[in-house]
Amino acid sequence: MRKLLKHEVERRIEQTGMRPFAFAKAYGITPESLRKWLKGLRTPKIQHIQKLAKALNCDISDISEIAIKIDQDKIKRRNAIIEEMDALSVYLTDQELQAILNLVRAWIEGRRKEERKEQQES
Repeated sequence: MRKLLKHEVERRIEQTGMRPFAFAKAYGITPESLRKWLKGLRTPKIQHIQKLAKALNCDISDISEIAIKIDQDKIKRRNAIIEEMDALSVYLTDQELQAILNLVRAWIEGRRKEERKEQQES
């Protein structure tokens, strides 16, 4: 579930020194959409929450509860992976563990490059 933290968004918009209407216009958000989000009449899509967070120069978790759940799920998955790797490490040499770590790092770097390329294209 996506839940916008309306009071936090309002506070951060106020900190920009702009009125909500001007803020929305300046950052490519329709003023009507922003008004409905802040009144709780509509729930913004994830991409709109991301856009709003970027415009407010904050993290998604600062203005929405969705990221909190994502972060908690991510932590659970990471912990499960760490436990599994720890159990497997008994059977692997330090050199094999390092090779696995290098593969993961290369994969992550490839993902980051793809994400940067997608952002530049949009």
